[in-house]
Amino acid sequence: MEFNNLFFRNVYSAEAKKLITYSLLQKRAFVVSKKIKIASLIKKSLFYDIVKLGWGNEYLPFVTIEYSNSSSDDRLDFVEDKIINHQSLFVFHFNYDFDEPSVTISINHILADDYTMQELDNIITEYVTYGNDLKLKNRLLSGQEQYKKYVEFQSRYRERYSKIENSRTIFLEPIKLKKNMKWDRNCEWSNFVLNINTLDYESSLEKLFEILKFHNCIEGNMMSMSQNWRGEKYSNALGMMTGLLPYSFFAKQKLNIGTSLELLASCDIKYNKILSICYETDLYFSDSVHHVGCFEIQSNRFRFPVGVSFDNFKMLLKLEGCFSFPNEVKKILKEL
Repeated sequence: MEFNNLFFRNVYSAEAKKLITYSLLQKRAFVVSKKIKIASLIKKSLFYDIVKLGWGNEYLPFVTIEYSNSSSDDRLDFVEDKIINHQSLFVFHFNYDFDEPSVTISINHILADDYTMQELDNIITEYVTYGNDLKLKNRLLSGQEQYKKYVEFQSRYRERYSKIENSRTIFLEPIKLKKNMKWDRNCEWSNFVLNINTLDYESSLEKLFEILKFHNCIEGNMMSMSQNWRGEKYSNALGMMTGLLPYSFFAKQKLNIGTSLELLASCDIKYNKILSICYETDLYFSDSVHHVGCFEIQSNRFRFPVGVSFDNFKMLLKLEGCFSFPNEVKKILKEL
């Protein structure tokens, strides 16, 4: 099957379909990645089995397996290049560092999200530790089956959807960063991590926005937040099931919906307009550090312009992106 034809089949979630459209408009592929530390070498065949059992035979021609023993080759942007350039859908990059051998997995974002990568981390780590082939097979097949059931649920939802005419949700303009907070994908990636003394991410964001407004570095009102729609029923699914939600911080307004905005947008033009604003904003938020950013190794290729993440376990606030003036950003953040 042709590379491009894979994504025109009706087997993907609403979240994945929206990303297919967005990728075509942007003329670039988006990637999720995970670096996994391994105690010993892994057979190449394992990763073909992962793709075959977790996604299907049709994806096997688009798997790349690479090897290196140099830390200079372990940059995430180096690993992701083949996906960014539409040459592969799955890249498994082994680094045979004597002290810390690892494998970095990069997958086209249409086929996976960060929760998928964490599930793969768990599956691979368990297999390397115990070597149970049957359990590996069952977990991968279960992950694929759960994703298929999620897609089927969305299909049934569309069939019975009825518009809610009395919805009063109103969102303002998407946030745009300017002046010293200006960003440019051609600039080098920068990462700032701040220790905070609260588990309340909203209060931390409020302080950040107040500082940005004081310095006249921000316009608009609406940022995007990531939302995992798996729930317990599809908790181990392998696929793209994370969507965007608008959050109007200054108006203290969130969109309260019971299913993904991407699914609602495929049913109702009103929700499609809201989703479009989510893609226009410069600022994206996640409440878990591993969902946004470098995945332990630096990269300058992102799915968002500027990302804010909050780690409520380590009590860290992280701001990252390709800033035009990183030193000025650092000065502003010191005020926090």
